[in-house]
Amino acid sequence: MQAKSELKPLLYSAVVFVSLFFIADRAIGYYLKQLYFKQKKGDYYETTYALKHVKEDVLIFGSSRAVRHYDPVILADSLQLSAFNVGKLGNTLLYSDALFSQILTFHKPKMVILDISPIEFAATERARGQKSMMNVLLKYHDLPVIEDKISQLNKRELLLSKLFWTYEFNSSIYTMLVNDQGKSKLDLNKGFSARKGTKISSTEVREDNNDYVEDPLMVQTFENFLTKAKKNNIQVHVIISPTTLNQSKTSVAKIKAITGKFGFDFIDISRRPEFNAVSLYYDQTHLNEAGAAQFSRLVGDILNQPGTVSASNTKETGDDFLKKG
Repeated sequence: MQAKSELKPLLYSAVVFVSLFFIADRAIGYYLKQLYFKQKKGDYYETTYALKHVKEDVLIFGSSRAVRHYDPVILADSLQLSAFNVGKLGNTLLYSDALFSQILTFHKPKMVILDISPIEFAATERARGQKSMMNVLLKYHDLPVIEDKISQLNKRELLLSKLFWTYEFNSSIYTMLVNDQGKSKLDLNKGFSARKGTKISSTEVREDNNDYVEDPLMVQTFENFLTKAKKNNIQVHVIISPTTLNQSKTSVAKIKAITGKFGFDFIDISRRPEFNAVSLYYDQTHLNEAGAAQFSRLVGDILNQPGTVSASNTKETGDDFLKKG
């Protein structure tokens, strides 16, 4: 009896502690959510715009190579269509597919540019991309399409974010607190952010990536992306932008074959001689400001050529145009 009487205060204290923890988590989580969606500039604001408000005719999808390489202002001027860069640093096809699915619930662009890595189908890309995607999209799990995409990849993460409201903001608190909520530059940069200067000394770095393993999910995700575009009659241009990496094993042949199966353009500019200058690169895989401007003008020229899907219904692709050039 004495043991039971001593146990009751412990149980009571545990219940009180759990209750207070739950209430605190809810209160802090609510505050952080309000703070997050009050952001008026920066990465978080751009993500919210892409997921809920984007309205431009041309959308550029991809990872940091999309963000750093495609200037929507230059492309808009060339194509005579409004353009916006919805690429996301550190992400892969997994994010692009989820984002595209969500955008299609409220907007249908006329054209999509999908920047893709030469090793996009690698298992390592899935591991990296899945983690990055969760960090970005858990904050938007109230959107049904996004909730479904997260659930398909990691139900545990989705459950944790619903149980603990602060969980989805673990990696964002510092940025939210210090980010200036002043005037946004979104209307000026359209999601584009180039790097300045150069950190490399050679434009060809050979890499023997013999550990390359193809991940079926990445292949399926790519096909899902193209399927959605086809069903919605959206033009797609799959592009591999310039890089100094010359890898022994890549996804390029399969990317090209799948893109061709859907009747879309596959344009490989990864090793074009026009970009064989150190002065055009920031690092091994990213162009700098000068390189991005040159590249964006080239992409605009290609997409305006009679051989591309955007300009005609002929079977010649943008890749064929490049070979002629």
